[in-house]
Amino acid sequence: MYDHTSLTGLESDVRIVSGAWFTHHEHISVEQFVSELPLAYFQFEAHDCYEDPTHYEMDTLFRVFVLKELHGWEHETALYEYLESHPVLCERLGLETVPDQSTLWRSWHTRFTNALRNTVQKSARTILIKAQNADVTVPREPEQILPARGDDVDEAVPDDRAILSTSQSLLVETSAC
Repeated sequence: MYDHTSLTGLESDVRIVSGAWFTHHEHISVEQFVSELPLAYFQFEAHDCYEDPTHYEMDTLFRVFVLKELHGWEHETALYEYLESHPVLCERLGLETVPDQSTLWRSWHTRFTNALRNTVQKSARTILIKAQNADVTVPREPEQILPARGDDVDEAVPDDRAILSTSQSLLVETSAC
């Protein structure tokens, strides 16, 4: 349905996979979900503004920045400090070394396209909602995004209820197989 560089496809996959993931009683951690989210199929190169070889892979950085957004940290320093103090998480994320604060800042502000940054933010919000709906502890409340008064609501963009309904329908269909 989507090509391997489609951010819309990636967002959809995060929505569907997280909806199914958090229904299992042993899946009680958003960090575990982020570290195990299947991303091998996605081709991040189209959204990587760097042309030269780098130390950190885009899929790893994607996971790291989803983690940052899950916690709602404004700056990379908080992310760096958190990663430094959680070596097991770093191992699960595939980090041999923790990127320093300036590397994290450059990756987010220079290496990632604006569209990829938006996808990270949407993915984190989706994960928070799916986890919270399954009574999984979340690091912060998901931000409520409501259309401004007088704005047209984009019918092509489903709201949280539509997403939940679709996810539940997919779960029912897959369990019937």
